[in-house]
Amino acid sequence: MATLPSELAPEELSGQEADQQRSKHTTSRSVNVKKSLLVKQMSSAVNAPKPPTEKRRKSSASNVQFELPFSLVDHAPFHKFIATLNPWFTIVSRTTVVDDIMSSYEDQRLALRETIKNSNSRMLQKRIIGFGLVASPHDGFTLFNALLKCLQEWKLEHKVFSITLDNAKNNNNMVGSLRKKLSERHLMLGNGDMLHMRCVAHVLNLIVKEGFKVIDGATDRIRDSVKYIRSSQARKQRFEEIIVQLGISCEKRPSLDVPTRWNSTYLMLESAIEYRAVFDVMESQDPNYMDKPSNTDWNMANLLCNVFKPFYDATNICVPVVLDPWFKLSFVSFRLDAGFGDKGPAYTKMVKATLQNLFSAYSSMAPDLNYSQPEPNDGSIDEDDCCADFEQHLSAQKRKRVKSLSDVKLSEDDIGDGDDI
Repeated sequence: MATLPSELAPEELSGQEADQQRSKHTTSRSVNVKKSLLVKQMSSAVNAPKPPTEKRRKSSASNVQFELPFSLVDHAPFHKFIATLNPWFTIVSRTTVVDDIMSSYEDQRLALRETIKNSNSRMLQKRIIGFGLVASPHDGFTLFNALLKCLQEWKLEHKVFSITLDNAKNNNNMVGSLRKKLSERHLMLGNGDMLHMRCVAHVLNLIVKEGFKVIDGATDRIRDSVKYIRSSQARKQRFEEIIVQLGISCEKRPSLDVPTRWNSTYLMLESAIEYRAVFDVMESQDPNYMDKPSNTDWNMANLLCNVFKPFYDATNICVPVVLDPWFKLSFVSFRLDAGFGDKGPAYTKMVKATLQNLFSAYSSMAPDLNYSQPEPNDGSIDEDDCCADFEQHLSAQKRKRVKSLSDVKLSEDDIGDGDDI
C-alpha cells in the first residue's frame, strides 16, 4: 500500500524535503513546550496566595480576638453556617488564615514601629512589642541579650527610661548589663539612676504572703467551705435560701481564690466573711458539711482583711501624683509625713532631688527655653469669677517661692479638687 509523502522515512526523502520535515517537527515541539509553560504559569497564578480581602481580614481578626482554632474553617458545620449567611463567600484553608494573620501582624508591626520612631511625645502609652520564649538558662546575660535584641529590632535603644521588674537576682544582673551597654553609647538619660524600677505590686505581694502564713489553717477551711457550696447546684440553691431566711442583703457572693495570687485570696476572705452566719446554718442543716471555720478562724480572717485592705487598694491605684497638676509634690509630702512622721521630710527631699535631676537631664537635651513668670495683676479681682481670689492667692505664693523652672513644676500649689473648679 502506498504511503503518503509525510510518512516517508527521512532517508527516503530528498535532502531538501528531509530538512523541511525536521524543521516542522522542531517547530511543533517548540510550540508544545511553550504551551506547557504557559499552562504551568497560569496554574501557578491561580494557586498563588491572593491578598486578603476585607472580609478575610475580619474573619482572621475574629480568630485572634476570640482565640478560635485555625482548624475551624475545615469543619463541615462551619461551612454550612457560612453558606446560610452568604453562599458566595469563599472559605479559605487554615493555612491561608495563618498567612492572613501573619500578614496583618507584619503590617501593624511596621506601622507601630514608624509611629514610635516619629513620636517625640512624653505621653504614657501601653504597647506590647515583644512576646516570646527565652532560651535557658534564665540568667542575667541571657535575659539581657533577649531584651537588647527586642530594643534593637524596634530601634528603641535611645528611648529607654526605666524598666519595671521584680527583685530576682537575674533581673538585677540584666539591668546592670543593659545600663553599662547603653551608657557606653551615651544613650542613658542622666546616669541611669532610674533605669531599674522595683515592682511595687511584687514587693506588696511578698509582704502580704508572709502575713497570710499566720492564718494558713483558717484560710484553708474558708476556701474549702466556699468550694463546698459552689460544687453543686443543690448546695448553691440551699445557700441562697438561707441568705433569704437570714435577710442578708449583700449582693456579692463568696468567690473562690487562686492560691498563688494573694489579692484573690483577700477578695475570697472579704466576701466569705459577709456570709459567716450562713455557713453556721449550713453546718446544722447539712450533715456532709463538716469542716466549717471556727469563730477564731473568722475573727483572724476579719482582722487580716482590715490590715491588708490598704495593700489591696495600693495595688489597684498607681498614679504619678507628682506630675499630676491636681496634686504636685505637696500631696506626696503630705502622705510621707503622715506615713513616716519625723522621717517624712527626709523622704520628700529625696523625691524632690530625684525629680530635679530628671528635669536637668531632660533640659540638657532640649533647646534653650525662655521661661517667664506671668505678669502680676494689679490686685483687682473679677467679681464674676468665683475662683479669682483663689488664683490671686496662688500667684502671690508662686512669686514668694519660685526660683527656677523645675521649682515651678514641683512646688506649685496643687489646684485642688477638680469638682470645685
